Amino acid sequence: MILIQPLLEEHFSRFGVIFRLNRSDPQPFQVQVTEETPVGWRVAMMKVSARVIQKISCHPNTMETFEPVQGVCLLVVAEPQKPHELAAFVLDAPVCINKGVWHCVITLSDYAIVKVTENSTVDSMTVELEGTLRAGLRAEE
Repeated sequence: MILIQPLLEEHFSRFGVIFRLNRSDPQPFQVQVTEETPVGWRVAMMKVSARVIQKISCHPNTMETFEPVQGVCLLVVAEPQKPHELAAFVLDAPVCINKGVWHCVITLSDYAIVKVTENSTVDSMTVELEGTLRAGLRAEE
């Protein structure tokens, strides 16, 4: 079992950035992340219907955004050197994970739709988990 954490800076910062508007900053346009290397990028809409995780992936050459559009889902992540030490967050705000962060998205609703932005060329690595991780809500008894 994995504990689902709220998407807060103190829990998520080692994996990436939560996109938030700084209300005390008078600037209406606030950059959240930047990429110094001049590369192309791509934007995709991802339909998430999986409720089970058996493997996770990482991309050492690109940051990646996950922006919830519809449904309820979890972003499951792990630090680059610790792919089996998973953390799960309710994806209720847009985030950008760092290069090399292991990740997977699973749904709690029938399905979820997530907007993803990443480099146009993506190097991927995958690791099989030691067991199966299931997502679901338990009714109180």
